[in-house]
Amino acid sequence: MHSFALSRRTTTFGAVLLLMLGALVHAADAQADPGTVTGPRGLSVTVDDTTPAPGQTVTFSFSYTLSSAFDADDGTSEFVMGTGLNTGNPPSNLAELGLQSCASQFTSCSYVPGRTRFEFDGFVPTVAYGDTVTGTASFTVSATATPGDVIGLYGGFQSDDGDIVASTEASPRLNLTVTAPPPPANADLGVDLRATAAGLLVSHVNYHLAVTNNGPAAASGVTITTQLPWAATSIASTTCTYSSSTDQVSCPISSIANGATTSITFRAYFGLLTVGLPLHATATRTASSPTDPNPANDSNGTNCIAITSLLIGC
Repeated sequence: MHSFALSRRTTTFGAVLLLMLGALVHAADAQADPGTVTGPRGLSVTVDDTTPAPGQTVTFSFSYTLSSAFDADDGTSEFVMGTGLNTGNPPSNLAELGLQSCASQFTSCSYVPGRTRFEFDGFVPTVAYGDTVTGTASFTVSATATPGDVIGLYGGFQSDDGDIVASTEASPRLNLTVTAPPPPANADLGVDLRATAAGLLVSHVNYHLAVTNNGPAAASGVTITTQLPWAATSIASTTCTYSSSTDQVSCPISSIANGATTSITFRAYFGLLTVGLPLHATATRTASSPTDPNPANDSNGTNCIAITSLLIGC
């Protein structure tokens, strides 16, 4: 039995929030909410994501309503997490969790996975009987955590003399299942190249590039390289550059939103041509991010022909 004075405004309490790792996953319908378990006298433990990926940060929120009949004691007030609530089923792999921060009513907190009892301590100010104390603690799952690992979470409230006065042991555990992160979204770019002859007695061609992002992600760092015929001598463009050694035109595009199309036009000049000379050009996606999963639409070509030495037909 605890001794206490009802007129006293300062009380001491602790909470025990026990992480248990195991292979058993409880059915989701056994819990009031997929991310919450509860106990007596307003005890509640919630996590914002029950299927975190390695490297992901998850935040635990817990609360308890102080009861004068059970919680009075002297000392500091704290929530604690780790071993000590159910020693018959001790936690494992606690080192896979790393404390990032505490908030709400916590004034300070610490997490030492190797401490073997109450690995997490979160201190809160003293409160009056009947008040509800709350706290949050954010942890990052280790980047090397194994997908499929299950973290089974128990919660409790402990008076400072070591008595557990409220716990979630009678309820299903709050299970966190480490889940493989989803593959990064791809951006499928489709390239279209068209050509139009510039006019009579003028040996140049206007090339029109259209690059469509079929998604699902936005694309960045895009470069389209057009291979011109060997008879090309130069180009005119405000965005593209020309290499005379390879007869290639490089056109950078900073970004293309999902579902959007970006168009680029440049003019290619040719010297005196041989009648009947085919003038084939091919545009190809040579760089983009993220990965383009469909190479089939990454290139497109167009054909022109020298009708006379100074006349091109496309």
